[in-house]
Amino acid sequence: MSFFLKSARKPRGVQKKRGLKAQTKPLPKAKRTRMDDVEITSDEDDDDEVTRKYSEESGVESDAEETAEQKKLRIAKEYLEEIRKNELDEEEDEEQKRSLIAHRLKKDVLEKSGRLFKPIAAKFLSVEQSGIIHLKNQHRLPITRIVLSTDERTVFSASKDGTLVKWSIEVADKKGQRSVRVKAAHAAAILALALSSDSKFLATGCEKNVLTIWNPENLERIHTFAMNQHRGKLTGLAFRLNTHQLFSCSADRSVKVWSLDEMAYVETLFGHEDRVTGIDSFLRDRALSSGGRDGTLRLWKIPEESQLVYQGNGTSVDCCAMLNDETFVSGHDDGRVYLWRAMKKKPVFSIVIAKQWVTAICAMRNSDLVAAGSSSGEIVLLKTLNCRRDAEGRPSLEEIARIPSIGFINSLTFSSSSKLLVAACSQEHALGRWERIKEAKNSVCVFPLVYSP
Repeated sequence: MSFFLKSARKPRGVQKKRGLKAQTKPLPKAKRTRMDDVEITSDEDDDDEVTRKYSEESGVESDAEETAEQKKLRIAKEYLEEIRKNELDEEEDEEQKRSLIAHRLKKDVLEKSGRLFKPIAAKFLSVEQSGIIHLKNQHRLPITRIVLSTDERTVFSASKDGTLVKWSIEVADKKGQRSVRVKAAHAAAILALALSSDSKFLATGCEKNVLTIWNPENLERIHTFAMNQHRGKLTGLAFRLNTHQLFSCSADRSVKVWSLDEMAYVETLFGHEDRVTGIDSFLRDRALSSGGRDGTLRLWKIPEESQLVYQGNGTSVDCCAMLNDETFVSGHDDGRVYLWRAMKKKPVFSIVIAKQWVTAICAMRNSDLVAAGSSSGEIVLLKTLNCRRDAEGRPSLEEIARIPSIGFINSLTFSSSSKLLVAACSQEHALGRWERIKEAKNSVCVFPLVYSP
């Protein structure tokens, strides 16, 4: 028997338990994150601080800290803000559209009433030579006055032979002929002619003091006023714009007012000291007249029953024209054109356009373009400067072009679109026979004017 006794074996289960206990390792420590191991520098601290402040200012949390409900709320707010901005943009567009429409309507109203100022002189280029029209061979004696219809299709001319002619500017047939209607209107020389804005009435006046109203369509007589109204020959007629109020002037030194709606005489205006050589009117209830050798222009204020007297430089005032109710021009026998303002008794500017006297003048309504003619046959186009109320600087006149012609320029008129200038060219002056130019032709000249876009 062995000296050493073997110890009794323990149950297998106990050994396993002990072996398990002996082999059991301690639990691992909590794993350190990378952030625990990385040392944060001062620059990164600053970046985090800036990010934190930005988040606080913007009120938007980071995606990591934002819950699902907060994200839905944020997206909804952003969507509503986008809708609000779109609505504001649409409102601004709508407001701009309304403003543009209102501006266009205002412009149309001003243009229709004749109050829209349209500067066109700076755009003038030249006269289209190939388009010049000469209307002649219908008057036996010199042409004294012309008027142009609003639609720019018809010209009316009057002559010393007492005839009234209606010319068609448009070509009527393939042969190039234009329709013409001739009317033996007066038994004496016709010295005054005017057409209403709506082309409803055509008025003529002769040297035997007779004032007659015609239908422009067929040249049928509508009414003849009594011969005893004016005691001298009629020298000028003018309609107030957009009305049937008619002004007449005469060698008897008076201006008379007529209402063609009632075919009645209204009143007589006295003040000139010599025969009245020309008359014009615009929108307001006023008339401008030139006093010939009395050297004055007079602006008649009908409702106020008063007149403003403008003194020239002592020369004869032979013609006048209104650009608007505040600005007008006049032609004198010293070859000068004078520019006037309603609130100034003296002319604000003058310019020499010819060596002989200025026989005719016209102005483009509510614009800056003036045309003047002389006994030398030339037509001068002038530009007015600084004539609007809000303009800075001294008002003045500037020559921009000359249109050559032969004979006396007895009458001038612009078309309403400013595209045509019509002139009456004759061998003699309209109001006398002081001089005769034999080489001239008694004709109506239509000049097409070319402007830049």
